[in-house]
Amino acid sequence: MGVSLIALAAMPAAAYEGNFTDTDPKKENVRCNMNAEQVLCVIVGQVPWTVPGNPPPPAHCAPGYKFPTFVLRNTGQVELTNDCRMVVEDGEVLPFHKVLSNGTVVCSGLSREVGIQCVNDQHRFQIARSHYTVS
Repeated sequence: MGVSLIALAAMPAAAYEGNFTDTDPKKENVRCNMNAEQVLCVIVGQVPWTVPGNPPPPAHCAPGYKFPTFVLRNTGQVELTNDCRMVVEDGEVLPFHKVLSNGTVVCSGLSREVGIQCVNDQHRFQIARSHYTVS
């Protein structure tokens, strides 16, 4: 007989692990990496805002390598820091209508501008070139 469409729709999607970006990976943009425990997003290039308190990056970072970095684990609040970690490999472009999930953290593109939004059960972040929000 076949599998009904209802049964297929109810099956969970495979958990995503890998890199993704908000736009053409050759441009300055938001680059992210998702694994089974978290999503890490880094702003590549200049932005008109700073991380609150503008903390220095870790001591192991080379001078001048400081990128706004957002980390959202499967549970807990968003960690917003300056770091030298960078997602260097290209990933798939994540438009608004597409969703990626590791099973707990869910990410998609922003609806009205180029950017990324990610959420776990209680917390979220939205990143665009011009601004960000964390809740």
